[in-house]
Amino acid sequence: MALETGSFIDDLVVTNPLGADAKNKGDDHLQLVKKVVKATFPGMVGAAWRVQAKTGTYTVVAGDNMSVLNCTTDLTLNLTAAATLGNQHMFLVIANGGAVTIDPDAAETVNGAATLVVADGSSAFVICAGALFLATVATGAVITTRGDVLRGDSTGVVERLALGAADEVLQSDGTDLVFDVAPLPRSYGAGCALSNDTDATNDINVTAGAWRNADDDGNLVLSSEQTKQIDASWATGDDAGGLSSSLTVTNDTWYHVHLILVSSVVEVGFDTSVVAANLIADHSATKFRRIGSVRRGTATNLAFVQAGDHFEFKTMVSDVNVTNPGSSAVTRTLTVPGGVSVEALFNVQVEDTGGGTNAILFSALDTTDELPSLSAAPSGNAGQVLTGEDWFGDFRIRANDNSRIRSRFSSGGAAKLRISTRGWIDRRGRDD
Repeated sequence: MALETGSFIDDLVVTNPLGADAKNKGDDHLQLVKKVVKATFPGMVGAAWRVQAKTGTYTVVAGDNMSVLNCTTDLTLNLTAAATLGNQHMFLVIANGGAVTIDPDAAETVNGAATLVVADGSSAFVICAGALFLATVATGAVITTRGDVLRGDSTGVVERLALGAADEVLQSDGTDLVFDVAPLPRSYGAGCALSNDTDATNDINVTAGAWRNADDDGNLVLSSEQTKQIDASWATGDDAGGLSSSLTVTNDTWYHVHLILVSSVVEVGFDTSVVAANLIADHSATKFRRIGSVRRGTATNLAFVQAGDHFEFKTMVSDVNVTNPGSSAVTRTLTVPGGVSVEALFNVQVEDTGGGTNAILFSALDTTDELPSLSAAPSGNAGQVLTGEDWFGDFRIRANDNSRIRSRFSSGGAAKLRISTRGWIDRRGRDD
């Protein structure tokens, strides 16, 4: 009688037994078939892919081979040692009411990790590979709302990410995909126009706007206008104090206006520091962006108007009134913000008091000091050429962070120089 040998189903010969074999040898064939079936499906204690309901922590044993474990709550499946379960032991996990944690024995791993979390609504097919476990995870119906997206969690399992709020966009926070407000471009700023408020003596109004913070790692959005009082210590909210509490309002001083982030709320504050150092120290501001500057005169804020980067005093400030300026370069201090470099806007009058002609050059202090000339380079940007006449002009010259520019006459002579500051151009960090 023909009788093959074998350990698994694929070892069986379909043509055996032969028709001429004796009937009393049939038990050998039956025993062989039983042997290879049990070897092919080791540990089976019921129907293949039978469904077992699991409602709490459970230990997967050899008899769970080729089972469906329907887990109806958050629970942990502890795996018996791989050597005990045997190579090719397999089961299907369905997370059907909570997250399921698959926890191999001792130092054994699943997909190279100590544990595997199957998110609610997902499933995992797990197979023993000798001394470790491998799993394939299938995401279930986790999209529940229009606009939801899928992302991988910290273990690589796919999970649902709910649609963000209006105006939020999908972006990376360096760890995960998140919905958040779109980051503004570097140095961006819009809105937050400054003006003297109803109490023009002390109050500054700031309109709503959005600016990138000075560290370029977040937005500062002032959702509604705010009025702040420069003569009162800073406090949260509209119509409240605005001056950093360690400072005292002082005449003839520039105060920089900042957007600040305090306790996750965007506010407005005044500081003598261009980097909001006092607001940070006094009020725990974590982020800032300078949006302008205001000038305190004698017991009052100087009135001004703003159009974009253009700031202009309502009443011009007389900064220079000198006689016989000579032909050497002279540094002139103008009433424009200090601590930052702005373009000074000013009017000039040159009055002849005794005859003579002059070329006049106004320039930035970080440029070369040159003697102006009526006949050669560098020429000048102003000039007095007629005896007994006055010359007028308006200028836009970049001042240094000490509010200074340079003036120089070609010969000086009997003349008077008057400079009245109209205002300034302040980019407020847009070029940083």
